Amino acid sequence: MATDYDAPRKNDDDVAEDSIEELKSRRNDSGSANVDDDENEAAEAYESAAILLSKVDVDRFPRNATDSRRRETLTLIEQLRAICEQPYSHQLLEYTQILSILNHALAQAYDLELYQDAITLSGTVRLLAGRFASNTENLLTLYNNLAVVYQFAGYLDVAITLYEDNLKRSSDLHGAEHFETLYQHCNLLYAYRTAGRLDEAITQSIQLIKVGTKVLGADHRLVLTIRNNLASCYKLAGQLDRAINE
Repeated sequence: MATDYDAPRKNDDDVAEDSIEELKSRRNDSGSANVDDDENEAAEAYESAAILLSKVDVDRFPRNATDSRRRETLTLIEQLRAICEQPYSHQLLEYTQILSILNHALAQAYDLELYQDAITLSGTVRLLAGRFASNTENLLTLYNNLAVVYQFAGYLDVAITLYEDNLKRSSDLHGAEHFETLYQHCNLLYAYRTAGRLDEAITQSIQLIKVGTKVLGADHRLVLTIRNNLASCYKLAGQLDRAINE
């Protein structure tokens, strides 16, 4: 039997929301007889909600089930935004699963062009980053994904600041010649080009190509991407001869 992906259903997001709402109700119950029991139950509810949210997977829907994927992604964004907006939910941010859940939501939002919805998660990202400052590797991905949706939402200044900060994080963590640092720098240069900051994009691209070629080889995909971006910068700057040579 074919699955009706658009049929109403009670999914993992709904169950997670129920867990959070039950927790809120329990906290507001002044008639509770045992504070310790309530706190234990609250901790269990938080953990259950985090686990249920981590099971939300937009990719369980076929690529052509766009409406279902959009609805699922929007629901996930709403739940993650609520964690930031509702102080009683902040304890959920202590669970490492939330990092991957948030990255999943941002990546899916980008894929579905839900840029304006995705940038509403910036507050949740900041709260989460404060709790997992030592988990730098995952934070690199998180901030990069946030920068991407800001860029495609049209907020280039915000995106560029996020990219610049992330480049510094990666350089401090891995060093200037690590692949992750080169990748972050490539994203920044694309944003520079989009913002019309061509002089910076051209100057830094030339240097980055030299480093990338030394570390990865001239035919590596990332190096070729940087070259293409440089050629586009030359073209936009009216330097067609140099664009052709690239």
